[in-house]
Amino acid sequence: MPPNARAIFPSSDPEFISFPSRRSVVHSTNGIIASTQPLASQAGQRILRDGGNAADAAVAVAAALNMTEPSSTGIGGDMFCLFYDAEKRKVRALNGSGRSSKNNTLAQMRHDLGLKQGESGDIPPRSIHSVTTPGAAAGWVDTVEYFGSGKLSMDQILAPAIELGEEGFPVTELASVFWRNSEKTIREASPNFGEILKSDDKAPDGKRAPLPGEIMKNPTLADTFRLLAKHGKEGFYSGSVAEALVKVVQDLGGHFVMDDLTYHFQQGSEEVDAIKLRFNGQHVGKVFNHPVDGQSGRSADQEGVDVWEHPPNGQGIVALMALGILEELERTSKIPTFQESDHNLAPYLHAIIESLRIAFADANWFVTDPSISKVPTEGMLSRSYLAERAKLFNPETASDIISHGSPAQNSCDTVYFAVTDKHGNAASFINSNYAGFGTCVVPRGCGFTLQNRGANFSLEEEHPNVLAPRKRPYHTIIPALVTNASDGSLHTVYGVMGGFMQPQGHVQVLLNMLTFKHNPQAALDAPRMCIGAGTPDQGKVLDRTVYLEEGIGEDVAGELSRLGHEVSIVKGFERGLFGRGQVIRCHVEDGKHVYSAGSDPRGDGAASVRCLDGLHDLTAPVLTFKHSRQPDMEQLEIHSKSYLVRWVNVKAECTISWSIQAHKKSIRFGIFKHPGGGIAPTPKLHSSTFEAPPTPGLTPIDAAHDPPVQRNGSSAAVEKLKSIGLKEISWHGVCEANRVTTGQWDVPPDEGGMYGLVFDNTFSKQFSKTVTFVLMVYPTACPPPSNHQIQGRPAASGGNAHTGRNRRIRLGPRDSSDSVSQTGTLTAEPLDLSNGSRPGHHETQPNSKGSNFFTGILQKRRRKRHQGFARRFFSLDFASSTLSYYHDRNTAAIRGAIPLSLAAIGANAKTRDISIDSGVEIWHLRALNANDFAAWKHALELARTPHSPISPEVQSRADGDGRKVSSMQTSVEEEREWTKVESLVNRIQESREIARLLAKDTDPRYLPLALPKPRFERKSTASSASESLSEQSLGQSFPGEGERKPFWKRKPSSDKTNSGFFKRSVSAQPTSTQSSQSIPSTPNDAAITAPASQTLASHAEESVHHHCLRLLQDLDSISSEFAILVESHKQRHLFTRPTPVTTASRYSIDSVGDSQEFFDAETGESSQLLAIRHESDEDGGKTDREQDSDEESASDVEAPPNADPLAPQVAVTSAYPPKPHSLTPLPAQWVKRRIAVQPPTVLPPSLIGFLRKNVGKDLSTISMPVSANEPLSLLQRASEQLEYSQLLDAASSASSQSSNYRLLCVTAFAISTLSSSRVKERAIRKPFNPMLGETFELVREDRGFRFVAEKVCHRPVRMACQAESEKWTFAQAPMPTQKFWGKSAELITEGRIRIALHSTGDRFTWTPATCFLRNIIAGEKYVEPVGNMTITNDANGEHAIVTFKSKGMFSGRSEDVVVQTFDSYGDELSLGLVGKWTSHLNVTENGSAKLEQGPIWQAGELPPDVGKRYGFTSFAAQLNEITALEKGKLAPTDSRLRPDQRLLEDNEFENAEILKSRLEEAQRKRRKEEAGEWQAKWFRKVEGLDSGEEVWRLKEGPEGYWERRRRGAWAGMERVFDD
Repeated sequence: MPPNARAIFPSSDPEFISFPSRRSVVHSTNGIIASTQPLASQAGQRILRDGGNAADAAVAVAAALNMTEPSSTGIGGDMFCLFYDAEKRKVRALNGSGRSSKNNTLAQMRHDLGLKQGESGDIPPRSIHSVTTPGAAAGWVDTVEYFGSGKLSMDQILAPAIELGEEGFPVTELASVFWRNSEKTIREASPNFGEILKSDDKAPDGKRAPLPGEIMKNPTLADTFRLLAKHGKEGFYSGSVAEALVKVVQDLGGHFVMDDLTYHFQQGSEEVDAIKLRFNGQHVGKVFNHPVDGQSGRSADQEGVDVWEHPPNGQGIVALMALGILEELERTSKIPTFQESDHNLAPYLHAIIESLRIAFADANWFVTDPSISKVPTEGMLSRSYLAERAKLFNPETASDIISHGSPAQNSCDTVYFAVTDKHGNAASFINSNYAGFGTCVVPRGCGFTLQNRGANFSLEEEHPNVLAPRKRPYHTIIPALVTNASDGSLHTVYGVMGGFMQPQGHVQVLLNMLTFKHNPQAALDAPRMCIGAGTPDQGKVLDRTVYLEEGIGEDVAGELSRLGHEVSIVKGFERGLFGRGQVIRCHVEDGKHVYSAGSDPRGDGAASVRCLDGLHDLTAPVLTFKHSRQPDMEQLEIHSKSYLVRWVNVKAECTISWSIQAHKKSIRFGIFKHPGGGIAPTPKLHSSTFEAPPTPGLTPIDAAHDPPVQRNGSSAAVEKLKSIGLKEISWHGVCEANRVTTGQWDVPPDEGGMYGLVFDNTFSKQFSKTVTFVLMVYPTACPPPSNHQIQGRPAASGGNAHTGRNRRIRLGPRDSSDSVSQTGTLTAEPLDLSNGSRPGHHETQPNSKGSNFFTGILQKRRRKRHQGFARRFFSLDFASSTLSYYHDRNTAAIRGAIPLSLAAIGANAKTRDISIDSGVEIWHLRALNANDFAAWKHALELARTPHSPISPEVQSRADGDGRKVSSMQTSVEEEREWTKVESLVNRIQESREIARLLAKDTDPRYLPLALPKPRFERKSTASSASESLSEQSLGQSFPGEGERKPFWKRKPSSDKTNSGFFKRSVSAQPTSTQSSQSIPSTPNDAAITAPASQTLASHAEESVHHHCLRLLQDLDSISSEFAILVESHKQRHLFTRPTPVTTASRYSIDSVGDSQEFFDAETGESSQLLAIRHESDEDGGKTDREQDSDEESASDVEAPPNADPLAPQVAVTSAYPPKPHSLTPLPAQWVKRRIAVQPPTVLPPSLIGFLRKNVGKDLSTISMPVSANEPLSLLQRASEQLEYSQLLDAASSASSQSSNYRLLCVTAFAISTLSSSRVKERAIRKPFNPMLGETFELVREDRGFRFVAEKVCHRPVRMACQAESEKWTFAQAPMPTQKFWGKSAELITEGRIRIALHSTGDRFTWTPATCFLRNIIAGEKYVEPVGNMTITNDANGEHAIVTFKSKGMFSGRSEDVVVQTFDSYGDELSLGLVGKWTSHLNVTENGSAKLEQGPIWQAGELPPDVGKRYGFTSFAAQLNEITALEKGKLAPTDSRLRPDQRLLEDNEFENAEILKSRLEEAQRKRRKEEAGEWQAKWFRKVEGLDSGEEVWRLKEGPEGYWERRRRGAWAGMERVFDD
């Protein structure tokens, strides 16, 4: 019988270190993790191995430490992090500390503790009143979000810790000691103590602390981690965990409420600026005569190191102050430059002790929550202040320093660990629950204890660190990091745990390395000292106590005593007082980062490394062949987002031969080689999971199809395998589903060794793949006599994978096989797709001269904004001049079609972009390469020509009088007619396909019965008369899988004779026709037959089957009849194709003189396509901000609400403006305002040619004639969003209502902002582009809000605006763009709207809906919103999805809107909205409109003759009016004072045009003179937002806009309206 754990650890209380031992420094080039628990370090290494960076690994380590060493840390505590970004050489800091409860006032606390007036006291460390909000959970999530690699999810990062909790782990020696020492307190703290103790039937209550080596499990903590992984921060700060936390605190007499957790969830962790001190002393720098705050002296900027610490409320400033004081003492010669022999002698220790005492004296008073009380960090670290404080040092005696608190507490309350990765990034991470196990209070079902950090609050009313609601206390946990001052490169990542010991440990360990030349391990091994005055339980007593660790000589202790220090020697386990540290040093050798790490012997841990770039961490079976001539077959399963590697040991001059059949879904395949030689040891490589970048908009319906993406392109697996040192031999790419792909690889001489056969499924987000795999290895010179294809279906492969006994497959890099594919040959200027310049796979029909179709792959921009492009299969039908697209070449469901005869097409060769504007929708396409672009451009030009490429030149049709008939007179109705019919046929054929599949599924021949295998018999077509009805109907629909044709080549199921013209455009079928007498047959004329005795299908099944067949026959008949109808229309359309009439160029009615700026485009150009232009075409930059999406993107269709539930997005606090201190000039007396403006006397200009010259360009950046403007600026248009501000008032006042109702109010407000464009005449003109620096204010005393906006950037146009009321604040930094695509203009407003409701704490945000200006060229112009708009409440994660319903091409403007609301988990809520964005919205409950309640919003009445008055609503008409409120108060830059705009309103068009030109010219001169970036006057840009979004906030204070307005202090402002 094997021994148990007690045989390994016979003593329950072993000596701390019973005999001398040593640890070596650990080195690595691939990253190191140093922590107190080896299992935690391994968890981090697993994350690094899977592609994560140092930040990702740090969170994994923190979670694993919570499992393995819960006495020191946990999710119930706080965390701080310093992250070194190697690429930017920047140190970033994250404050993940929690706050006190809103109910924890000073008076309440003193009352609870029984303190009388004037009586001093402290919060007991084990009291429930010492609990503060746990900040670690949010800190972990935010660390990954702010600093992580983006490659791994929280599920993957927390997986190692979850496994430790569920499967158990052996407890380390010191962790067991800490556990046993706290067991009594744990039992007494809360009734849920058993969750963190080990089960033992013999123990009291069946629970006890674990012993060393015993297996400990914590499944409840694993469940908590799962909630955090699945739901993010909301999984911890709401729901069951939050409820349990609040309940246990309240049950024990605390004051925590759910709102405290919600508040921290909303605020989140805070990214702050790390603080540093440049240290040049003690042999570090060469120069010691520093300039002292501006005084003369030699600069030492290029010397020494920069020591980084976390800013307050952490105590890292103590370490920096102590180092600064030491440097100042050395500079003034009060201490010497210590030598290596001075280490831990009395003079050195005395200097350290006194410097730390001085620093603690300040920190204990000043350090607090900087968001509540200002901390003078910069002043405390200034050279002049440090020099002043250094004067308190006396080298001869210990000083009597008045201190406001004890700098030492004896507690093992913290874990610190350091992480580096192979890219040079580093994380200095610290996590703590404060005193051992914190309060020891366990929330039920959570598996962790709550921290007691609130014990650090002061109860002195005048103290900066005094207790206050929602305040962060003085924090002892601090990470540290050192960079080289000369270039900012990484020097050291280090830290020391142990309460107030931490800054003391930082100073000593750093000086051990820099001054006394210790390596990282020796620096930690060396004995340390600690100043202090007792433990937390003993109270904070001021004295001169100095604790010396065993190992410092007795003579040193005696000398320190003579200097006045009260010395105490600490031995054994008590040495935990000196903390446990971790160190990673960094240097560069041969161009590589080399990390050298040490781990403190006072802890259980060690530094963990990876060898051979991670190869040793990978395990998998190896296939070994010895000239095998018999194939080896196996079935493989490759999970989603994973890849599998099968290793084979192959000798030189042998051949690897393989066959692969992917079942149902495709897989990728390639070959890699181990970097070792032929006798290399067998590598251990497992099927590794590697998550590719997420693809937005992935929907289940799309994920069901594996898109045939770039067949031989790189993938996440390829990059992963290359990164770990494997050599890519050949990457075959996609192995199509249900087809056999075969290939061979000849191993060259001297290249024998381990070859990895890689099956890649990383591109699949949720589907596992199964593969039948056959492998044979044989000498190349002696191939086997027969092939080894997978049996059961003919071998087939895509691309260049062939079959045959002696065929050699040379796998090598190839261009995409999804390049343009042509079906047939174009007769009119045919595209040459056969030459060597167009490599790839081309589908052709050899006997199809004059084919109707041109097909291939293009990238299509997704409908949802900012989600890039997706690869789609396109088919161009020349007969109908229709472009259609499909998900991929193997799917038959058409996703969209545009008749090109009704569309405007633009192209840009530089960017390979193609835009197609049908007037209803716009497709933005991109060719894969220049050749593809040229081919598609030519094909589109042919489709637009008057003659079809499939027919001879068509003569113009003449009427009865012999006159040529214009196609425009006859084709519009016909186009409309067949487009509608074709759409119906598409729907019918989709239903037919479903019926066909259902018929197949219910066919008794295909039912999965346990019958003997059917016989395969050859049948001739003559015997087809005996076939069953199902065989006749379905024979063509189910070809053999091995011969399955692409969908556009399949024959229709109908037995009618249909024209080829119609077949392709409707159902993606080929042009060939089928005789009605043709009898369908099975593939290869083989039919499946079975003995009569085996026909066991039930009568019910046969009945269903026959019903399906009858339905299918009806659908076929209807489809055929429709086909005949549409065919006749298409034939007529073909012979009435418009013939271009060449006309002379003409000027528009508004053109002046010889100006060419505004004229109609000339006809007769060589290309039928418009030229897409971008601003960057002129600047030489990249034109499109959107990057191509992942090639395996599943869909360009926006995901439904429940496809991917929106996790709550906790907004950065600074992104939302605060509540204003005053609302000057409100309140104000009511003023009368006008309701309309006078109508214009000049019509807008004809801009057709002007717009055609600027397809794709932002029209807001282009100067237009003043007659094209309305008398409002963009700034004033931005204020129109507040026309229905009463909806925000209603939301703010609905605090008693559900949060769902408040969301509806804000959503109604978001929709109402669109109603300003409900008058169609508003679409004819555009607002003025403001001058740079122009402003606009709006004070509405009747609505109780004030608004101010400023143009802060000229190109691109960017404005900033903010509105404020007593109840809410509105902010936005809009960047409007208007792009013309040939028939429509796309109106996009970048810049999220943010609304804060002050009474409820709700924070709402959304991006305005994209709109389109339709019918620019001809017809009635109007504006309509498209797509979806999502309004999110960042406070609770609820969100509303607004869907703007679309209509057909000839149905006019779409006005219907539907709103669905969802909770933070994506579950739909009961309330919603329905209505029209132009008029009203009603509340719905469970889908039914509550009409009896009346509309939640209704548009206001319009002025009389509104169409003749620019389409202005009454609110818009009032914006340019100067009322008594504004008269004499406006800033000189206000839009109301813009002279050309004022002249336009007064109908003085000529003067307005002249003045507008002068103002624009003056603005250009100002911009040239300034040269630099424009500095906004009233708004400031919010820094530190990682989202990349540009956010602006209104400046406050005496120089703010409203304060200047109150004083009328406009002097010194730039005159933007001076010409």
